Amino acid sequence: MIAPLLLLTLWLLVQSAWVTLNLRQWPRLATSAGPPGLTPPLVSLLIPARNEAHRIRETLDSVLAQDYSPLELIALDDQSTDETLDVLNHYAERPRPVRVLTGRPLPSGAFGKAHACQQLANAASGHWLLFVDADVVLTPDAASRLIATAVARKADVLTGFPRVDNTCLTAWLATSMMVFTIAAHLPVRLVERSPNPRFVAGSGMVMLLSRKAYDQIGGHATAAQHIVDDMTMLRAAKAASLRVSLVDISACASVQMYQTATQVWDGFRKNLYAGLGRSPWLLGLVMLLYTCWYLVPPVLVLVSLIALFLTHERAYAFAGLLAAAATGIGVFMKWIVDRRFRVPARYSLLAPLSAALLLAIAVTSAWDDWQHRGYNWKGRRYP
Repeated sequence: MIAPLLLLTLWLLVQSAWVTLNLRQWPRLATSAGPPGLTPPLVSLLIPARNEAHRIRETLDSVLAQDYSPLELIALDDQSTDETLDVLNHYAERPRPVRVLTGRPLPSGAFGKAHACQQLANAASGHWLLFVDADVVLTPDAASRLIATAVARKADVLTGFPRVDNTCLTAWLATSMMVFTIAAHLPVRLVERSPNPRFVAGSGMVMLLSRKAYDQIGGHATAAQHIVDDMTMLRAAKAASLRVSLVDISACASVQMYQTATQVWDGFRKNLYAGLGRSPWLLGLVMLLYTCWYLVPPVLVLVSLIALFLTHERAYAFAGLLAAAATGIGVFMKWIVDRRFRVPARYSLLAPLSAALLLAIAVTSAWDDWQHRGYNWKGRRYP
């Protein structure tokens, strides 16, 4: 047991060094100031909304507070069954109005968000299209900084993950793994530098595209039948030789993704296996990695302590120390990422629980896919 534990500890040390280096190469937002003498392009800020009456007001308030100009604001009610449309219509009457669209019925076989975003894009006039989810809150300089960053990095598509602000433990355990998995496995530098569509990651929660790039990849219509529409579009952009930038946007955007454990489970379950490309081999690799990194070490700490208590052999004490070291290094590795993306440190200490939750959802997501059970989301049934 000593030799495998020693190898695992060394592996985690090397992996932690890799994560540290990868984070240093993860681009940050530019300042709000663009190049001198450049006429600001028209930006269309587009918000698809379905059953978001309980939290879209904060999003709309943040949108109306943007310091960028010229800015076109359009929101679409995607056949909501709550008071979302009433809320939107209230903001349409503001001094700086939000243009409100009523979404068309969902075509058979299409996914709701992609369908809504395509309608928004069709109605937009901007040289840049900034898609923002209805639960994302922006800082007043968000649009300015996103555009400045896209121009500075010569990006056709810019995306990133907002800072997550949760209200329940399960949500913290799950959402903090989104960026961690990218930092741990994807060479961030290659998102911009490699033409290979496999080297890409991002989020549709905040996505900025030039109109030319959007039209070139076929818009959201190219992802109309994909539940993970953001990744489908990003891969299409890479395949079209467009420049994609994955940027740390946690300084200008925040999101409260889920409010209950059930929402966490359902939200990740519909996306996780699809996000792995529905590959059982990749699923198996992910399960192996996170089992070795986060589940095996704390279990071996407990086993070593019990064996030491029963036998008093020093070998078990050494094994326990190695297992404890591996556990600590794994927690430290997640803390490095959490600190960068503004996740409270107390949730880094629960990294083994985060890994266990991720693996449980991954297995359930894959099983449901293999059984063709489909998914329910926001009152709609998807295959």
